[in-house]
Amino acid sequence: MLQSVEAQTLSGQALPQPGIEDFCSHYFGLGIEVKLQRDGKVFQPSKAGLAFGEYLLSNVTIEEKMGDILEIGTGSGALAILLAIAGARNVVATDINQHIIDVARANYGIAQRDFRTLQGDRSPNVRFLVSNLFDSREFEDRRFDLIFFNPPGWRTPDNPELFRTICEDSYYSMFEGDQTVIRFLQKVGHYLKPNGRVLIGLNSIVGIQSVIAAYKEWEAKHAFWEFDFTIRQKNALELMLYNDHWKQNSDLIRNQLLLWKQRGLSHFSHHNDHSEWFYEITEIQNIT
Repeated sequence: MLQSVEAQTLSGQALPQPGIEDFCSHYFGLGIEVKLQRDGKVFQPSKAGLAFGEYLLSNVTIEEKMGDILEIGTGSGALAILLAIAGARNVVATDINQHIIDVARANYGIAQRDFRTLQGDRSPNVRFLVSNLFDSREFEDRRFDLIFFNPPGWRTPDNPELFRTICEDSYYSMFEGDQTVIRFLQKVGHYLKPNGRVLIGLNSIVGIQSVIAAYKEWEAKHAFWEFDFTIRQKNALELMLYNDHWKQNSDLIRNQLLLWKQRGLSHFSHHNDHSEWFYEITEIQNIT
């Protein structure tokens, strides 16, 4: 999710505004710092995305680095670039439109000078493709050792007024996360190698149990695989309103969150005017 210059916490506390530089840098560890172009139409790594990157850096196996890795929803390309610098040999990264992919490719070009630090003279094979999940024909005969995805984190609003409000905003893609994750789960099994695995970052606001239940109902009728879900890391992060449009509708957003929580569809904590949600890095494996 994009950290906007106008972001504030749910309690109304303003966040520090960044400077006017054209680039930002993110340090993940092992001496790896990824430099990215600032672009208002492309999501930059949030605290959740940075946590996912740090987890990938410490948990992707040598076998996966030597094999084939796919990232769905690459955004700025930061995590695909991170793995390439860290030694992954074959990485494919996708997103839904050409502008996002162009920015990710440009960021990859910026990072190429860092490859020799960890990989000697060998350059990785990194490709950026336009695709909505697995819709690209490039995937027809492809299988991967690791597929990872940091999906939209919010459920589809059931409050029509809130839904219309967010539809007018560039952050609309953050919504419908529940439906996006279900569609991803229904398709991803076709693209895993026999011992491959999935890593996905789930937002506790998306309704994790209801998403898994809906998927499992589909799986029992249609899939030739059976997925097991294991949480690998849980991060508590402050819930934020991202711009003036969200701030003006903060009551609608709060009410929607409370409705979800009352129905057991979302989980977050609220203490001293601060709300926290939970970012859950989850491993998915085929156990058939």
